Amino acid sequence: MERRLGLSRDPFSPLADGELYWESAARGELRRQLAEQLRSGCSVRLEGTPGSGRRSLLARVADELAAGGAPVALLDGPGEETPEAFLAGLAAAVGANPPSGAGLLTLAEHLYCRLVDVFCAARPAVVVLPWAPAGDVAEEIGILTELRLLGRPLVAVAVVGSPALPTGEFASVAVPELSPDDLCDCLAHRCAAAGRADLLSPAALEACLAGAPGLPTALRRARALWRARVFASALEALEAPATPTPPPVLDPAQVEEVRQLLQSLSPDAL
Repeated sequence: MERRLGLSRDPFSPLADGELYWESAARGELRRQLAEQLRSGCSVRLEGTPGSGRRSLLARVADELAAGGAPVALLDGPGEETPEAFLAGLAAAVGANPPSGAGLLTLAEHLYCRLVDVFCAARPAVVVLPWAPAGDVAEEIGILTELRLLGRPLVAVAVVGSPALPTGEFASVAVPELSPDDLCDCLAHRCAAAGRADLLSPAALEACLAGAPGLPTALRRARALWRARVFASALEALEAPATPTPPPVLDPAQVEEVRQLLQSLSPDAL
């Protein structure tokens, strides 16, 4: 579908990596502050309404920190809802090697030893969770933020707001809602980044943003709109009647010449 509309990629993908990522000046400043807090070992919890772009912001910060040489573990969430799965995923992300089928205590032992090695070799590891942990997983995250070596944290954790997390260990960072103008700029930026700045007309943008409570809804509507355009154009091509090839037509002067020629022929010649 992307190729049919001259696009280099899906401009409305939930994954806003690379050139698809958009931010206003205010959100850019927020991103820089967030990255600095995590570099210093401060754990943060992003607060904001659903659709305000907290997850894409955290993913962008993780990429930025990793590009700067910081040890970063980005955990995407699915399959990590139990403490064992969470610690196993984090252990794999930071290079720990617990034995296969290890229990919770063995996982924690190998993970914490590895975090000490990472701290001594570089700086506090940054654990980014673009989802809201709860229950026993939130408890494990609370333990991680309490780990210290020479008074300094071994881990800085960044999460989407969760009431289950200990408030004393996390600095609360407010992510403002995206205004209609922000959403419009974001969609236009994504279209241009994918190679078609004219993909959505002003009327189409207005339809995508009407009553949209946030970025995910606006993206879903925009994707549905351009997919409908692709299918509509394909159906029009299939349903269009074939244009008949007109028969060859003689020039009027040639018609008279042929008539005279036929009249001059005898019946035997015909």
